[in-house]
Amino acid sequence: MSHDATTIGFMLRNYWKLALRNLQRNRGFAAVNIFGLALGMGSFLLICLHLTDEWSYDRFHEHSGATYRVFEEVTEGDDAGKTLVPVNFRLGFTAPDAIPEIDISTALMGYGRGTLQHEETYAHEPIIFANSSFFEVFSFPLTDGNPETVLDRTNTIVVSEAAAKRYFGTTQVIGEVLEAYGQIELEITGVMEDFPSNSHLNFDFLISAETFRTMRPELTSFIESDFDTNYLTTYFRLNASADPEAVSQKITDWVMENRVDSTSVASTFHLQPISDIHLHSEGMEESFHEKPGNPRYLWVFSLVALFILIIASINYTNLATALATRRAREVGMRKVLGSRRKQLVFQFLLESLMLASVALIIGFSLVQLALPMYNQWSGKTLSFSLLELETYLILGSVVILVALLSGSYPAFFLSRFSPVMVLKGAEKAAHRRFGLREVLVMVQFGISGLLVMATAIMFQQLRYLDTKDLGFTKDQQLIVDINSAVARNQFETMKDAFSSLSSVQAVSVTNRVPGEWKNIPMADVQDPNAPEESLEMIFLCADEDFLETYDIELLSGRNFAPGMGDSATVLLNESAAKLLGIEGSEEAEVIMNSVAFGANRRQRGQYRTRVLGVVQDFHFEDLHQSLKPVVISFWSNPYHVIDYYTLRVNANDPQRVVADVKAAYETVDPGSPIEYHFLNDQWEAKYRNDTRNGQLIGLFAGLGMLIACLGLFALASLTIQRRLKEVAIRKVLGSSRNRLVRLLSYDFLRLVVFSLAVALPLAWIITNTWLETFAYRTHVSVPLLVGLFISIVLLAFVTVSARTYRAASQNPVKALRNE
Repeated sequence: MSHDATTIGFMLRNYWKLALRNLQRNRGFAAVNIFGLALGMGSFLLICLHLTDEWSYDRFHEHSGATYRVFEEVTEGDDAGKTLVPVNFRLGFTAPDAIPEIDISTALMGYGRGTLQHEETYAHEPIIFANSSFFEVFSFPLTDGNPETVLDRTNTIVVSEAAAKRYFGTTQVIGEVLEAYGQIELEITGVMEDFPSNSHLNFDFLISAETFRTMRPELTSFIESDFDTNYLTTYFRLNASADPEAVSQKITDWVMENRVDSTSVASTFHLQPISDIHLHSEGMEESFHEKPGNPRYLWVFSLVALFILIIASINYTNLATALATRRAREVGMRKVLGSRRKQLVFQFLLESLMLASVALIIGFSLVQLALPMYNQWSGKTLSFSLLELETYLILGSVVILVALLSGSYPAFFLSRFSPVMVLKGAEKAAHRRFGLREVLVMVQFGISGLLVMATAIMFQQLRYLDTKDLGFTKDQQLIVDINSAVARNQFETMKDAFSSLSSVQAVSVTNRVPGEWKNIPMADVQDPNAPEESLEMIFLCADEDFLETYDIELLSGRNFAPGMGDSATVLLNESAAKLLGIEGSEEAEVIMNSVAFGANRRQRGQYRTRVLGVVQDFHFEDLHQSLKPVVISFWSNPYHVIDYYTLRVNANDPQRVVADVKAAYETVDPGSPIEYHFLNDQWEAKYRNDTRNGQLIGLFAGLGMLIACLGLFALASLTIQRRLKEVAIRKVLGSSRNRLVRLLSYDFLRLVVFSLAVALPLAWIITNTWLETFAYRTHVSVPLLVGLFISIVLLAFVTVSARTYRAASQNPVKALRNE
């Protein structure tokens, strides 16, 4: 046994020395291989980190596998076709007693934004109410306070460490007081760790549900008794034997049995695993998940990661087989001396493993250097921990995968040489026509071209979104939130204060703004042709300055006028007028039966109005959504109050404009902090994920093309070295340098052209599928694709001709002197 171990050890040392010697002998090509593999493996690791983070959302909770969020699919009634995440109160707090499979429940209620203050520090913060079971259902650790009781009493609040430092300068804040709404003193009973970035929940404050009971007793009583009003985002933890599908059916049956009028609304309830929330919440009306992921992009990134690794591995395979001439005689001699084929395969795989290991070290170092910039750009907190076994398992797996992927064929290719044929003529043995190398070059450039073309079309679409006419002016619009009674009740005084500023060109007030981040009110407007049916329209309330401020054209009729008071009048956009069959400026009647404010409130009561005028269509939502009909009511309507000021400003000096607006705001409402943003920033945020993903895919597409060009250059160098005598003879016989460059480049360029011819239609098909996720999209530009096709061919030509030109310029005597 000891003798066998010694023999194996000697063999491994010998293989290792041979591998090092061969790498040193071909230093230039080894460097190309290592650099290409390093870029490929680094890209692969970075994408894997990104994907792992996206797939890891909410899996850190101790009971993540048994915890579910409840959502409701409405099949009949006012909200038919909608998927609602907030559900009724009784479902969260009464159903668990009726359904034994539910171990525990917790619920969150968002209440907009409110002012929190400690001494001179104050800000508008998201207000969220919860009970202590929140910390039993979710594994959000408290650094201070008892998780079982922190939210049991009225007027208590739990804050994050970041919030504690922001308001108090320390995390030792138990017993301190935050003032809410200028009147309620909230005692801090707990401090929680900041939520991790891979949580669908992300907030800094939790106020006890008992506090809401004392704040709004009448509303609390209504919520607790009503089965049709959806206020609470509810989570259940099921016991180990529970079947989620069966529990969902029990919940549906229980609700339908207990609804007072179960004929008015029909819906089904479902349980969504919390680990699915981040990636599978498209189309749901929800309150707390601000940055949902897109599973389509994850599949794209998975393919990109694999493609990059394949492109880098192909370089190694091609160069290793192209170097076969230099290794053929060595293989023949080793076989004559008794080496078996499996020993030769092992030796070549060891060389591949060595190369991959060096490349991984470089690639890993590049990732570590890039991570801080990547995290800042993406808003993530990705990292590799060198103290965790998982990191080494991942890195080891990548090395082995790349070594096998890139080294297997060269190992078997080289080890199959016949000793007799090799020793008779190495050139002949090693230089048989080899079709696989050509196929691999085509695969490389086909994949690279596909990525580049797809990225270009993605950016074409993003540019289209940025430049498309929305029907209103979104640039240089400063939005000021109305967060206090003073700012709301004295809005005319506030408008005068803003209008007095030289940098402010127009001011209006509305309940919502285009590109709205809050729930958009939707009115059920009676269909004049079928009074029993309703037409759903966006419900906007505004003043007489709305059209001027947003530069929206009045097509017919007249605008609102100052002093209209409670006048029941509306403006319609073109789409709404067309649906209602209203033409021109006729003062037709529009009847609204109710207005829904998101999933949690619907205000009923018929509101009869007359149409003053029709305005041009404008996009109230981002361009992922189709243009919707809009009914614009005067601000004094009975349904909804104003929530925003919009200031059209001359923003040559944005900082000065904001300072002036703040000063004007404080002259009217000095007791409340101002909250503002620019409207174009809000619209850009709507496409931020698309933009980031496009940039990321573009980055890796560029790296893939770079790796492919490196491989092409090295392969061209090897091929031309073998043809130097042929080039010299042709030159002696009169061939010009340019003709020789064309001749030597042709074999490579035809492969690139063929691969791109296959990639082009694939890019068209794939990007068209992505474009279908937008309601408004650009057309795939054929000239753009053709231009990219030509550009990539030219890039390949430049890459190859850099080597072919040098060979064609060489003195033929140098190549023929030994003949």
